[in-house]
Parts: sequence; C-alpha cells; structure tokens
Amino acid sequence: MLKKGGRDPHLIQRLLTDAGLWIDLQASLKAQVETASRFRSEYGGLDGDEDTLNELPGIIREFNDLISARLEGLSVKSQELIQTVCPRNQLTFYEVVVW
Repeated sequence: MLKKGGRDPHLIQRLLTDAGLWIDLQASLKAQVETASRFRSEYGGLDGDEDTLNELPGIIREFNDLISARLEGLSVKSQELIQTVCPRNQLTFYEVVVW
C-alpha cells in the first residue's frame, strides 16, 4: 500500500472483510460464553471443586467483557479506516457491513 501511495484498489475490500470478521468473532464469543455458562449450570451440582464452580460466572463475565471491548475497539478502528478511504458521502458504515 505504501508503494502505491495509498491507492490500493483492493483496500476497501480488505477493510470490509476485516469489519465482517469482527462481527463474526463477536458472534463466536457469544456462543463461547453461552457454552461456558451452560457448562457451569449443568455441572454445578456434581461433586467437584465448588470454589472453582462458584468463581466461574465471574470469570466468564470478565472474559466476555475483555474480549467484547477489544472487538469493539477493532470495529471502531475499521469504521474509521473505511470512512477515511471512502468518505461518508460515498458510503456509510451500515451500507458497507450490509454489502
């Protein structure tokens, strides 16, 4: 991209792909959190390390919050880059994601 002076014809497509990736990763995170929560519910009554099982909801919440925040940051950065490459009057972020 530097060699082309920022005029890479495939740049917008790469940025759109990245934007879609953050959405896919957010969906994957949600599924992982649901699975971990279901595991805690289903196996919470069995004999085992009660302390660990009691700590699990907080651990799951912290994991979700941390990864969600990072994905949100990446999503915002993608939006900014897309709007830099393709100004608002040409294409909105919503149109980009739907496209």
